[in-house]
Amino acid sequence: MNKAMFKNRYRERKVFPCPVLKIRDKERFSVNKGALKMLERKHRLNPDISWAIAEVRKDEEGSPYVDIYTVDWLTGYRHFIIFPGYCMSEKEEKAFLHFTYQPEVIMDSKSFGKLNRDIPNVFPEWHWPGYVASETGVALQHLYFASHWNGPREILVKAGIPLVSFMLDSFFEYDMYGSTPSEIVHLPLRLLRVFSKSKDLLDTVTERQGFELARKLYRRFCARISDSISIGQYRYLEDVESGLWPSFSSVVFNNLYWDTRGEFYPYYHRFLELKNKVDAISKYRLPEPWEIPFAIERLEIVSAFLDHSSPEVIRIDQQIAERATESAYGYSNGMYAVRYPLTGMEICKEGLEQHNCLVDMDYIRRHSEAKTTILFIRQTSQEENVFVTMEIQKRSIIQVFGKFNKRPPLSVLHFLEEFAERMNIKYNPFELYKKNIDEELATYLNDFSLRKQAKQML
Repeated sequence: MNKAMFKNRYRERKVFPCPVLKIRDKERFSVNKGALKMLERKHRLNPDISWAIAEVRKDEEGSPYVDIYTVDWLTGYRHFIIFPGYCMSEKEEKAFLHFTYQPEVIMDSKSFGKLNRDIPNVFPEWHWPGYVASETGVALQHLYFASHWNGPREILVKAGIPLVSFMLDSFFEYDMYGSTPSEIVHLPLRLLRVFSKSKDLLDTVTERQGFELARKLYRRFCARISDSISIGQYRYLEDVESGLWPSFSSVVFNNLYWDTRGEFYPYYHRFLELKNKVDAISKYRLPEPWEIPFAIERLEIVSAFLDHSSPEVIRIDQQIAERATESAYGYSNGMYAVRYPLTGMEICKEGLEQHNCLVDMDYIRRHSEAKTTILFIRQTSQEENVFVTMEIQKRSIIQVFGKFNKRPPLSVLHFLEEFAERMNIKYNPFELYKKNIDEELATYLNDFSLRKQAKQML
């Protein structure tokens, strides 16, 4: 047990006294040898875990109580009794609470199953919510403090927020004389109920700064903070309040519902930093949760070309600029024009606006090393606007797509015929667009075949 709790419990016992269950009183409580054998077997198989067994029993007079047996590698076997209206001696209580705070305290699922059935039936006033093995420490403390008749921890567990009671000594301050949860912790009960579902959430309000921020967030987003909120959602609200996000997005908030450990939100955080940087070039839509890692990877590449500071980026840009001077594939028919990208940033911008796979460092590097050739097809009347992207490899056109990898207009396909003939390279629309052939494309392909046959006959 930490020093803060020992000090606080000493004061609470003085202010809210209750009769102590004397050692000699235990003579009326028989030892459960079966439970001890089970505990011994579990400890032998997993000595690094602190094991506990608890069950509802009756004394010689028929009065119900909770019989608890514990074992850990440091203190060995202990036996504790929780009897309604009584508390343990200071020495026993210290040992009991110290056990509940150990990092790996486990009660097996079978024992919990029986306990979860018995406690609500025998002690309904204890407001037992039902627990699982990973919550053993909180569950044991719930049993102990719910059995008391007064005190701040008894109020908190019976209000349905046992985790707040369990972590009470981590708060920078609390009022032990408070008669309601809000008076004890100085936060709205609704907010305490939400935070009591996650230790990570409660950790955010134990310090004064986080505590004050929680009150601000509650006032601003009380409609959003419903019966539950994940740590990822809460971190998002913190950043909205601090101004990191320009405005609240219900899409982001809802996407973070499953981020119960706060492990996923940092990806959104990083995405926002990069998005704010890249949006000056091309607006980047908010991706779906499963797309975030891929989106970050793309934006990291764009950011690298924007900064233009790494030796690799500088080298790639030099090679791309050299390739652009060759103009081997430069061509225009008055309506459309083919041109080379001038920088890696131009390729990135093309990929962002076209929503295709160009924003890939390996792809850009291969173009810079002339292992493939990325070209832009532009409308001569709007040469600054992204239109169609083309890739040539081994003197063969292997890809020509518009936005979202859609087939370009038929006028572009006719242009490609001219371009391929002028450049003496291979162009096969049957290979390029063999999927999703609509009536318009089928007509074009048929006409293309007839034109090709006619030329071969000349």
